[in-house]
Amino acid sequence: MNTEKELLELISERTGYKTDEIKDEFDFEHDLNISRDEFVEFITSVEEKLKISFADEHLGEIKTVGDLKNLTLDHLGVIS
Repeated sequence: MNTEKELLELISERTGYKTDEIKDEFDFEHDLNISRDEFVEFITSVEEKLKISFADEHLGEIKTVGDLKNLTLDHLGVIS
């Protein structure tokens, strides 16, 4: 399983960006135009796809694609 690739595919599906266009520094709200409400829905789809669950207190820490990747990999115990 390539977790980073799966995350990029989910972001691509939601935003219309091609996976190779999505950069770690992209801000979900400002660069990818995902509102806070849409972000909650998006995170739910990530949790379902990867069969994980993020603690609510961590969701506020996610601002960029890189933040989501790091939190996800940390949650899964994957060393990047």
